[in-house]
Amino acid sequence: MQRIYRSRNERVLAGVCGGIGVAADVDPSLVRLAWVVLSLLSMGAGILLYLAAWLIIPEEPEPGAWQASPETPAVPGNESPR
Repeated sequence: MQRIYRSRNERVLAGVCGGIGVAADVDPSLVRLAWVVLSLLSMGAGILLYLAAWLIIPEEPEPGAWQASPETPAVPGNESPR
């Protein structure tokens, strides 16, 4: 299963619908439209869900972003002597 991230490219507000669309392989505009309909039919619950998703779903990592691993030092330039 693919991990869901807030999209950096398919973003209107926070990238929540764009990230869900990318993860589900669906056009993000359709996800946005469905979210608006949900928000209108649920008398605003969709807005609260969007805000919760904004806080919970992590932002998509930048391509080529430096990732710490056990083999790499936590702080560049702070290597231990061998």
